[in-house]
Amino acid sequence: MIYDVAIIGAGFAGLSCAAALNARGIRSVLFEKKSSLRSHIHTTGIIVQEAINEWNISPSLLKTVNAVRMHSPWLDAIEVKSPSYNFYLTDTGGILEEKLQSLQNKTCTIKLNSAVTKIERTSQGFQFPEHNIESRFLVLADGANTSLSKHLGFERNTEFLAGHELEFPLDTLPKENVMNVFLHPKICKGYIGWVISGVDVVQVGLAVNRGETLSID
Repeated sequence: MIYDVAIIGAGFAGLSCAAALNARGIRSVLFEKKSSLRSHIHTTGIIVQEAINEWNISPSLLKTVNAVRMHSPWLDAIEVKSPSYNFYLTDTGGILEEKLQSLQNKTCTIKLNSAVTKIERTSQGFQFPEHNIESRFLVLADGANTSLSKHLGFERNTEFLAGHELEFPLDTLPKENVMNVFLHPKICKGYIGWVISGVDVVQVGLAVNRGETLSID
């Protein structure tokens, strides 16, 4: 089978790409190594206003954050609001699955539980011998440090954040629409920590620059 575009990775980037190709009637195939988009999610699910404007998302999968409360190392705080701009907390797995369902029966062929470990260049584009598929173009959306990029000699990301997030029962925090951000040169060395009352869980996370030690404890 020959497609115009092959996309590897069904996260936000891969699904957005597939949807854009669908809208233009371009035949694509989307490979995803997981059998369910709800498993092993590698994103906080905190998204910005611009993303909401691009995706049609069910309101039940979203929670609006209309204020950011920034805490100093001494735990005094300042709250920042905007009347015209919000962040959004999400049921990330639910959003990914909803977007995947919207691609069904369109010009995109979806292949879940289909890891791609070998890609061969051809005179016409790319070949995926494990799946007996060829494509004219290739989009890698399988992570910031993908081994396939190295294998194909593509440009690679060299600057990115590493993060870790834990989830707790929702009743452990007041149900407010505020994102608590902690700035501290030792506890949150490198970037930020956050505590948020999310869609159905409390999210506690830490993100650091590459090379910094990550210790959410």
